[in-house]
Amino acid sequence: VQRIVLELKIWRPKRSFDALLQEGISQTKGYATQVGAGEAHLIIFDRNPERSWDEKIWQKEVEGLPVWGC
Repeated sequence: VQRIVLELKIWRPKRSFDALLQEGISQTKGYATQVGAGEAHLIIFDRNPERSWDEKIWQKEVEGLPVWGC
């Protein structure tokens, strides 16, 4: 059995990105530990209509966790 955790966060313009990111990292790592997942990813969906798709789509690793923007 392969276990992968995917955590989705929705970033709305009124919320701090850094706060959302830290909350998401903590939750994703916690879920991965809880279920014994070998892999985990955090996905942040950007709801800001003023940003282009080119700005919204990105990928980086934060604290050893792959984080995806979309």
